[in-house]
Amino acid sequence: MITFEVEGLNALTNKLKGLPVGIAKEVRKAMNESALRVKADAKNEIRKTSIGKTVTRRGLKVIVSRPGDAPNSDTGKLLESVMVSPVKGNMFKGYSIEIKAVTPYAEILEDKKRHNRPFMQPALDKNKPKIRKLIIKAVTKSI
Repeated sequence: MITFEVEGLNALTNKLKGLPVGIAKEVRKAMNESALRVKADAKNEIRKTSIGKTVTRRGLKVIVSRPGDAPNSDTGKLLESVMVSPVKGNMFKGYSIEIKAVTPYAEILEDKKRHNRPFMQPALDKNKPKIRKLIIKAVTKSI
């Protein structure tokens, strides 16, 4: 008769129990980092001055960006209003994070049918490959 033992099984079991917690923590960090990247790029889109026509608004001469370009910053309110919410959700239902500009006119600017001055969507599109890499790295780091 031959008998053998597997040592370290308790340590493995304990590590596996902690796996969901570790993954959750790393994924949340990756999502937050991703959202901050998108926020920064959205703000950079607004900071780039697009050549358009010059108009007077509230006594100030401003350059209106061309359709399809991000809006130009007139007062800085749009730039200041871009924010990231905390990560919501859990491992079982999934996670979400929101990056938004909270000025009343932000959504209207982004709307292709009304003003077509996108700044959030291009920032997200630019970051999609990096976001995927960050999430994959977070999961593999935890395993």
